[in-house]
Amino acid sequence: MSVHTHKCEVVYFHPDRNHRLLASQVLKVGLRRIVDNQYLFQEIKWVNRARYLGLYYGPDSPFESCTDELFDAGQRAMYAVISKLRRKGLFIPRIALRCFDSQIRAILSYGVQVWGPHFLLQLLDRPRDIQGRYCYFDRAMEDRMVGIQRTFLRSLASVGRVPDNRLLFREFGQQPLHIHWATLIYRFWNKLVKAKNNIFHNVFREEIRMALLSDCTGSSWGSLVLRGLRCLGHWPDIPVDGELEVRVNVLASKEINIDALVLTLKERFDEDWVNPRLHVQPREFVSDGAKPGVKMCRYTHWMGLPQHTTSYIPMVVYTSLLRFRLGAWALEVNRPTGRPREQRWCRVCNHPNSVEDEYHVLMECVGYAEVRANFARLGVVQGATMLQIMSIEDQLGLARIIHGIRRTRLSMMGRT
Repeated sequence: MSVHTHKCEVVYFHPDRNHRLLASQVLKVGLRRIVDNQYLFQEIKWVNRARYLGLYYGPDSPFESCTDELFDAGQRAMYAVISKLRRKGLFIPRIALRCFDSQIRAILSYGVQVWGPHFLLQLLDRPRDIQGRYCYFDRAMEDRMVGIQRTFLRSLASVGRVPDNRLLFREFGQQPLHIHWATLIYRFWNKLVKAKNNIFHNVFREEIRMALLSDCTGSSWGSLVLRGLRCLGHWPDIPVDGELEVRVNVLASKEINIDALVLTLKERFDEDWVNPRLHVQPREFVSDGAKPGVKMCRYTHWMGLPQHTTSYIPMVVYTSLLRFRLGAWALEVNRPTGRPREQRWCRVCNHPNSVEDEYHVLMECVGYAEVRANFARLGVVQGATMLQIMSIEDQLGLARIIHGIRRTRLSMMGRT
């Protein structure tokens, strides 16, 4: 048997750190190899953390710290994928999002069946805010793994900062990684339920027993998974006053309805998109600090759901379309000048009563009348609303018109 000792490491698990330090100084661990018919001792290095089955762990850190290396690897993979797709001219949503799922999300989700319940519970096990919101989306944005996902989407839209990350994720039809993690975790649960008369099933039963003994308040895997079910309102129907072994038997044979669970999680992620405040017309929206904000209101009434993901659009004009839909153009209404909205008039037409927002640029401003005339070639009927225009089938033609408006605006304002 050939063994590469430089790939082997010694990790000593003991609750006493001083004892581990002493053992590393006294004990010599290694292998003997044959050289010229003689056995030579080859020592193996002692470490505090080692990699096993792709995950790093050790006695000095909690198991969920294995995500440190996954985060670094995922970040490197993200920049490598962006660079390669850009060189090939393929950094467009239809292709880039598939590459993210297969090459980056796979890294950020490696071993999530084991370490994922800890991070999922950080999202779920918090009280609602004073407005009764779950705030799952806001909490997900605090996760550094989701930060990689957010950075990738920003690069795809060619924006350095998005006024509201909800717009960014909805524009590309994405959900925070927690949705995928929850699917893998509870699919693993169902796999353990089916593995009866197997050592994995026996360990699974012990995890459930430990969780029930502590009323799911412990830090074991079973406690975290069951507490997540409780937070989502999908706690299995088991006898409350039954004996411990009866409850263990019921839970160990209970499969989770993953579709229903994921639907609940998605609804809580999208809670702000069903807020009645969004029914207000964007120009009548009062920004009083409550959620959701005016950006979501404009997106709902003026942009609608994205229709551009199924056809090819050159990236130059695609960028103009995406930035326009996300409210990332440097329009007066989007500039942090501190002036009241009614004073943010358009500097292209210089009309004192024309606030420069996305609707004014696309539908009203006389400075873009020549470019706007191209809408007739796309089959846009007279009197069409902005939402109907943004939802037309010919998204390539729409992107070219919006790009033309952007170039006209920059030239009129003396910029390139």
